[in-house]
Amino acid sequence: MYLRTLAALFCATLTLSACENPEGIDPTQSPSVPAKNPIKYSGTTDRWIGHWVGVEGMVLDITKEPQKEPGHYLLTMRWGLDDSYSGVFMGLASDEGILFSRKGESLSLHAGSGEETELKWLTDKKDCLIVKAGEGYCRH
Repeated sequence: MYLRTLAALFCATLTLSACENPEGIDPTQSPSVPAKNPIKYSGTTDRWIGHWVGVEGMVLDITKEPQKEPGHYLLTMRWGLDDSYSGVFMGLASDEGILFSRKGESLSLHAGSGEETELKWLTDKKDCLIVKAGEGYCRH
């Protein structure tokens, strides 16, 4: 019963977040998956579920997408200083990491080191996720 209540609260919060942010979840859209790179769910990306921290307020929270098969995630992100650089996005596991679309751009979240993020405040970190150069999140 507790888990159902918690799940209902999570979904309600997620729905409100998406309403406040037009760039949030769009149920008619899913990440672009190149034909040459079909989705392969190995379970590796499940280890990424949780809270990740970047620099200057950048954060990433990864959760399993409710009522979807394994390999579907919700990415709650803040990737810049401005409020327009935050949202909730659907992600799909692939052999590259987690694929997602953000503001019309197809991106891939993949594992790496703090040095690979190219962010000097994260260079000493070992367990990180990278979207692209200058955008990375690490476990602290």
